[in-house]
Amino acid sequence: MATKLSKVISELYRTVANPQYSLSQLESFYYTDYMARVSLYKELDAWFTGAVLDEYIKAGKAKIQKFPIRINPIRGAALKHAYALFGEFPDDAYATLVSPKVKKPDGASDASTDHVEHVLKNIWAENNGTAMQMEGGIVAQIYGGCAFRVAYVPTLQTESKIQIELLKPGEFYGIPYANDPWSLREAWMIREIDWRVAEEYGVMLGTGGTGYYIEHWKPNSYEIFINDVQIGFVIDHDRYNVGATNPFGVVPFVYIPHVRYGKSFWGEGIITDAVKGLTREINARQADIGDAVVDDTHMFGIMSNVRGAPVVIEPAPGVRLLNIGSSQNIVGGEAQPTVTFPNYQKTSKPALEYVTELYNQFRREVNVPAVADGEDEGSQRSSLTLTTRMWPLVSHTKQERVFWATGLRIANRMILKILSVKGLMGIGPEHLGMEISNRWAPILPRDREQLVNELSVRASANLGSIEHLLDLTGDIDNVPLEVTRIKDWMTFVEQIGAKVVSEGEANTQKPQDVKDQKKDKASGSQ
Repeated sequence: MATKLSKVISELYRTVANPQYSLSQLESFYYTDYMARVSLYKELDAWFTGAVLDEYIKAGKAKIQKFPIRINPIRGAALKHAYALFGEFPDDAYATLVSPKVKKPDGASDASTDHVEHVLKNIWAENNGTAMQMEGGIVAQIYGGCAFRVAYVPTLQTESKIQIELLKPGEFYGIPYANDPWSLREAWMIREIDWRVAEEYGVMLGTGGTGYYIEHWKPNSYEIFINDVQIGFVIDHDRYNVGATNPFGVVPFVYIPHVRYGKSFWGEGIITDAVKGLTREINARQADIGDAVVDDTHMFGIMSNVRGAPVVIEPAPGVRLLNIGSSQNIVGGEAQPTVTFPNYQKTSKPALEYVTELYNQFRREVNVPAVADGEDEGSQRSSLTLTTRMWPLVSHTKQERVFWATGLRIANRMILKILSVKGLMGIGPEHLGMEISNRWAPILPRDREQLVNELSVRASANLGSIEHLLDLTGDIDNVPLEVTRIKDWMTFVEQIGAKVVSEGEANTQKPQDVKDQKKDKASGSQ
């Protein structure tokens, strides 16, 4: 972005931009569809934050909240989905939550594949990959997907000069090829900026003004605007016209859908029409139950034949009585004063059960079973049973991982392509054909003791190589290095054992044996 480029810009062509500029004036831009998506994102954001439940109804001259409790199960469901997506990752994960795994086309690994893995991990670490991926996972649940931008920024103070950005909803708009939703024919990045940032590019918006920073990319070209002004910059006294040939041959964006199906390029998040309806109904019925509880707690009584106001007396501490007086008994036969309480309709059991069923249906719709909410599913149940009950969330998470695995693989290939074109970090054309997959953490916590026992049995029965079994542990980043360390340790233990045996034999010899050995040695010397 501008703030990074501006640090080394020594000369700028200053131009005044149109302050009344609208994106509808952007040439060849899908303005109507883009604005529809922006509107959708705003609506989804209101559901996630719960702002959509901030409604009021009139009660005379006053206004009261329609949904006073404002229960928002959507937020918790989205966060649980994002966490399950990346699984039980190590707490000290510093580079990525999903680590790249590189092999040659024949499946082999060597120093070159290790180098490519190391480069990719370092670049993600430089760009705060762990936090960025987690935020992207949350964004995808809410808005149906997330977009990453991979950029070559020559002014970055890193060896790779690679910047990975997670774009905010509404900052990305892409057009894929008709036969491949993962390959972009063109894409726009649209970001609102204020007048200070625009001036760093030499574009004047007027003090206090705002404008649009716009990048438009195609496989063979790109151009950058601030409002209606195409911008350029100078680095080390060399002028670059930002609107030229794309040297990388790819559109440097990747859109990862939460779940995608049918003909739509855009994904669908967890906030479906059914989820919206259930959320509203849960709040409405809980409000009804709250009203019923108030009626039950604050009942009205009816007095008759009472003269004046009743008096509350307290004949003993904590004992309160209502004195409504007695009849005047002037002529006899007067009715006695009474207080009665109408038989109010209490909160019914079917009403309570209905709200419970609404919650259950919500959980079914978002694939978050009760056990994932910490609900007591029975203390006597085995861990396997509880894990099986998590199957709705696990199966949905595996669907999400399919899309994320593809998207991250494309992003990593873009990184390698840029490095190869620029000749950075020892990456060349020979590395571009390598197979890139992803190493995921387990979705649910594993029983480590059971896993270790299984691996031990498989090792003793020769049902897997040491490399494969170590990889299955899930907590070893560099398996070949770990194998080398194990071999070194085994050699060390063997040497120590041999030394102990040798010293033990020497210490257990009888004195007479030692004398005989000395005698034999002396005889031999003669």
